[in-house]
Amino acid sequence: MTQAQMDSAAYYLKLAVKAGSPEAMCLLGSFYHGGRKPDLSRIAEYRCTFPKDTMMGRVLYQQAATLDYKPAQEKLDLYAIAAGNPTFAGYNAYQNGNYRLAYRLWIIGAVE
Repeated sequence: MTQAQMDSAAYYLKLAVKAGSPEAMCLLGSFYHGGRKPDLSRIAEYRCTFPKDTMMGRVLYQQAATLDYKPAQEKLDLYAIAAGNPTFAGYNAYQNGNYRLAYRLWIIGAVE
């Protein structure tokens, strides 16, 4: 992906977020969560960057989750696991009807 393509994707995702698309919120959240540093081993045309901002990524995931977008809720559950709280993540998964994930997270919480 070139820098122009990355910029264009981010621009249109931001427009879709403003329009209230939970899919765009989750995808843009992934952009922010991962960030992208330039790969200097590539030719200049393919050295694209995107600022890493995990807080903005989390906010976008939260917005999408409040619109009942399941992939965003799963990403928030992974944040809770990474923060060391699988029991809380299991509760969130249970509240969203993902009983299999809730069970797995509660088992992890019980073992810890």
